[in-house]
Amino acid sequence: MKIKRFKIFEASVLWDDFINKVNTGVLPKDIADSKSINKLTKLIPDGSKILDISIGDGANSEYFIEQGFEVYGTDISKLAIDTIKEEYPDYTWVEHDTLESFPFPDNFFNLIFARLALHYFERNDIERILSDINRMLKNNGYFYIMVKCSSTGIVNTGKILYTPDEWINMISDKFEVVDVKKDKRKAYVFEKEESNLLEIIAKSK
Repeated sequence: MKIKRFKIFEASVLWDDFINKVNTGVLPKDIADSKSINKLTKLIPDGSKILDISIGDGANSEYFIEQGFEVYGTDISKLAIDTIKEEYPDYTWVEHDTLESFPFPDNFFNLIFARLALHYFERNDIERILSDINRMLKNNGYFYIMVKCSSTGIVNTGKILYTPDEWINMISDKFEVVDVKKDKRKAYVFEKEESNLLEIIAKSK
């Protein structure tokens, strides 16, 4: 079965609305995934260059900054980028659609962080995105991905929920998989229901 791309979940206006709700207090700001981040930062040198793909409300980017890293971030939402630029003007924030090639050099980042950023796309798009991520990573650089997934690969809530094995196969085709963790919990602080989550740490080949 061919899975269609959910354009509504990629539209900048939807994500602008989400950021506006966070900025005005309608939704709570998310809590940084400090446990995962602390695990990752032990793998890379102090002061490393980190790319946070689809920063959302910026909670994880802020945590990386607080740990002393050189942070770069992208998001399709102009409001998300403008918001974090205002608070952290000395870092690099780029309005960017993940379906387009990333505007960063080859072999540039020590870590690329994609938390809940890539489960909106068809397999061929994911494979191309992963190739671009691999291009930007330094030798022995690390890639972290968290996605919502399912046991069947069905489409649900506007996301393309591939199975854990499908995700692992896609990642291992481009990277050396270092660690895999499956969990069931809320992905965001404001969510009401738990999700099946898959976390993968991989290393550039």
